[in-house]
Amino acid sequence: MKNKKKTRKPVAKIKILRKKTLKPKAPRIKTGGLKEKIAETIIQHSAIAIFVINAQHKVIYWNKACEELTGLKAKSLIGTSNHWKAFYDACRPCLADIIIDNKFSDMARFYQDYGKSTLIRNGLHAEGWYLKLNGKDRYLVFDAAPVYNNKGKLIAAVEMLQDNSEFKKVESKLQENEQKMRAVFDQTFQFIGLMTLDGILIEANKTALELIGTEASEVLGKPFWQAPWWTHSPELQEKLRQAVKKAAEGKFIRFEATHLDKEGAVHNVDFSLKPVKDKSGKVIFLLPEGRDITEFLQAERLLKESEEDLRKVYIEFKQTQAELIQSEKMAALGKLASNIAHEIKNPLAINLQGLEYLKSIVPSDKVCIDTIESLIQANLRADKILKDLLNFARPSAPLILEEVDVPSLINSSLFFVDPQTNLNNVKITRVFAPDLPKVKLDHNQMQQVLINIFINAFDAMPQGGNITVIASQAEDVSHKKSLQIIISDTGCGIREDDMRRIFGPFFSTKQEKGGTGLGLAISKAIIESHRGTLEIKSKYGAGTSVTINLPLS
Repeated sequence: MKNKKKTRKPVAKIKILRKKTLKPKAPRIKTGGLKEKIAETIIQHSAIAIFVINAQHKVIYWNKACEELTGLKAKSLIGTSNHWKAFYDACRPCLADIIIDNKFSDMARFYQDYGKSTLIRNGLHAEGWYLKLNGKDRYLVFDAAPVYNNKGKLIAAVEMLQDNSEFKKVESKLQENEQKMRAVFDQTFQFIGLMTLDGILIEANKTALELIGTEASEVLGKPFWQAPWWTHSPELQEKLRQAVKKAAEGKFIRFEATHLDKEGAVHNVDFSLKPVKDKSGKVIFLLPEGRDITEFLQAERLLKESEEDLRKVYIEFKQTQAELIQSEKMAALGKLASNIAHEIKNPLAINLQGLEYLKSIVPSDKVCIDTIESLIQANLRADKILKDLLNFARPSAPLILEEVDVPSLINSSLFFVDPQTNLNNVKITRVFAPDLPKVKLDHNQMQQVLINIFINAFDAMPQGGNITVIASQAEDVSHKKSLQIIISDTGCGIREDDMRRIFGPFFSTKQEKGGTGLGLAISKAIIESHRGTLEIKSKYGAGTSVTINLPLS
């Protein structure tokens, strides 16, 4: 036994001496023989770039994938702390270094996109673009994790690198396209959204949200008909619910709706609901769209109003043109009528005198007397026509103007026709506004006009009726004040075809009663000579209303 001990001592010394003289090897993770070799093989041949540093920040593994990715060989890095050179121009910690130093607070200084691992305890994650890394711009994803021994002591940190450049480029392109689509989606003038088949709103563009002054979070995830665009109208909500059902079956729906904006103003909207289908033709989404047509409808309404105004102007122009032509005709006719009247008046007067004489000398023969009386009445009628012709021929005669109290003028004119009131069973109602100003008028001519209108009203009501006379102040569209007289009756009215001819000379609706057809023509001429207007409105079988406006200035 003693000899054995003596022979072993030199061997032990040789081993110790050999350990001291051999070149020190790079530190390794000691996990046991077979396991260590398996781990080393996995790391070296992994398709993922991996390197490992020990607790002293020395590189102990730098696999082949890491060499290919960074361009740096393992032999130049093993046993050094130069692993940073693969990624940066100046010395700074990598993820593995931060894990070794347990300084997560340093992450913000060195990385922009970083965080803690959700899978490995105390693991870290970071990613970003690295320019000219081994000759290329690369987007690298780093994941680092701590390595503990059996006693739980931190002995190393492993860091894995993945080149996600192509994926990131595709992702960036997709994001760019999405941003473009989002820009179009949000900036379009139309209201656009996206819904599920049961009507749940999952997208709404900026234009639609700004209309009602809300955020996407307030409306997304809710039934579309419960959103503020529709809640003002239960009828529209129900219509939309039914439209969603039909659109989910593949039908295109379109109708006009209204939306209230954030101020409560009503907007007219051309709304549509379109089914979105996949390649197989299955409906997968619903696309609601709305176009604000408020201004279009307003423009359309204004255009129609303009067309109506233009039509009225054209009609007025034609009427004015006709009136001018008629005025020229009337002037010529008046001159002719005056000449004829003067030529006939004297012989007619002689005829009347002769007939009166014959009536006085003939014997009491009823037949003769009746014949002479008929001749006298015919001559008197002819004389009345001549007087009307002379009045028609003299509408432009100088007016004798004086300050006239219109209510008094109306009352005196009614006095002359008062006998017909009881005779025709007519009730007259007077409505005079208080404190009416006096108007400068030709009293006799204006009285002639009023008496003519009252007689026409009596003639239109042979079975009795009501006449209403209103006198008040009025104001036209140009704010010019006038005194207005309205005379209304409940008589038979005037046929529509006759309304266009009522102011024409020799036109009468009561020729069988001896009307000459000159009364209204003369009345209109007198009113116009006072710079006033005379208008007649009538409905056949429902009465007539005559409106006279006389300027106060």
